[in-house]
Amino acid sequence: MYDKEYAAYLGNLGLLFFKVNSLDSAKYYLLASLKIKKDLNSSSGLASVYGSLGAIYYKTGEYNLAINNLITSVNYAHESKDLNYLVNAYNNLSLCYIAVGDQKNATESFLKYTLLKDSLYKTNNLREAAEVKEKYETEKKENALKLNLLELKRQKQKSLYLLIISLACLIVVVVGFVLVYNRYRSKQKQKFNEELKKQEELRYKAVIS
Repeated sequence: MYDKEYAAYLGNLGLLFFKVNSLDSAKYYLLASLKIKKDLNSSSGLASVYGSLGAIYYKTGEYNLAINNLITSVNYAHESKDLNYLVNAYNNLSLCYIAVGDQKNATESFLKYTLLKDSLYKTNNLREAAEVKEKYETEKKENALKLNLLELKRQKQKSLYLLIISLACLIVVVVGFVLVYNRYRSKQKQKFNEELKKQEELRYKAVIS
């Protein structure tokens, strides 16, 4: 893991120097990266490094070295099935062959570059379309989940509302019952007292007579 990361680090350093046209430094770090990637036997990594070295040798006018490195890049890119490295290698190969006056190989390399570029474009479009579809499906599922959660929340609120209403109705019924019962008891007590009073009056009259 360390070697792989270190090789990638060296390769990235080489590319940075290449971008600022510091070609000697770029070549130094790319060759250091190449040594490790050979030990790792990484087809994709080797395709990348050989392709970058080929671009450097093209810039320095060392066209034969450039061609050799780019052909090696093509071979490793085929192994790793990496269209990006193939496209870049064939594009640079066509430029190198033009520089050395090899029109036949320049034309062949350019045609391969064009075909692979179209294939890469279609592949990228298909991948992007798949990513868009996946994103749409994910958002669709997330929205459906949100709607379900909202519906569940609404149902819970509705259930709580019905429970509150039921409890309120029960309280009203109980309070009403208590009030009616108390009124009934009060009337019964009043009636009893009146009856008792009448009995006392009757006994009083009986005693007098």
